[in-house]
Amino acid sequence: MKLDDILGFKLYKVTSLLKGQIFHQFFESGIDINFEQWIILNRLWDEDGLVQNDLLQKTMQTKGNLARTLKKMSEEGLISKKENEEDQRSARIFLTKKGQQLKTKLRPIALKRLAHATDGISASELKTVHRVLEQMAENLKRG
Repeated sequence: MKLDDILGFKLYKVTSLLKGQIFHQFFESGIDINFEQWIILNRLWDEDGLVQNDLLQKTMQTKGNLARTLKKMSEEGLISKKENEEDQRSARIFLTKKGQQLKTKLRPIALKRLAHATDGISASELKTVHRVLEQMAENLKRG
């Protein structure tokens, strides 16, 4: 079997192309963020104030990578850490005004590139793709 025929490589190829185009557009728009920051921003736009351990699980990053990325985002004024009142051993991560404002700039760029990537694919086909990818993720989580 050739590499181009392997599903995992096809997923990698699409992901790489989409990521590359999205981040090129971000850079062209004067916004310099990396993929890890993008994932964190999206999680916090959906659910601001996550406990750091929950953010770790929801972004699928390693502890060290998440800690470094959060430090950088804090230094750039995108997030702030606050003590978790329910458990003082952990911190909650909140978006700053600057971090919240990026949503109106970045999400439309990403959605436009995604719409381009899915051009010519029916809603039914996209629903099937989502279902299949979710099943694959569940299978992999189970080991």
